[in-house]
Amino acid sequence: MRIAVATALLMAVAIGWGAEPAAADENKQTAATEKERPFKPPGGWRPKRVNGEQVYCTKLREYNSRISREECLTEAQLRDLQRAGRYSREELEKRSRECSGTGCMN
Repeated sequence: MRIAVATALLMAVAIGWGAEPAAADENKQTAATEKERPFKPPGGWRPKRVNGEQVYCTKLREYNSRISREECLTEAQLRDLQRAGRYSREELEKRSRECSGTGCMN
């Protein structure tokens, strides 16, 4: 009798875990709402119209020079730039966690 109850309990728990992927659905909904939100450029970037197209511009100072230049990117390019920066940061953190001791050579 105990075996039957234990088996039934384990089956109920397994079915409950099988219904767990609702978290993935929440991530999809969050990603969908991110796309619906208006784009907010990162600090230092200002919206501007160039040839009728919406771009975001920032002033960059050339190394060892007093002259600055303006760099303008579209929303898609700016999102790619943010994504690349986020990926680089994650990779750096991952590598620092792999080898944080004094005996690491890489």
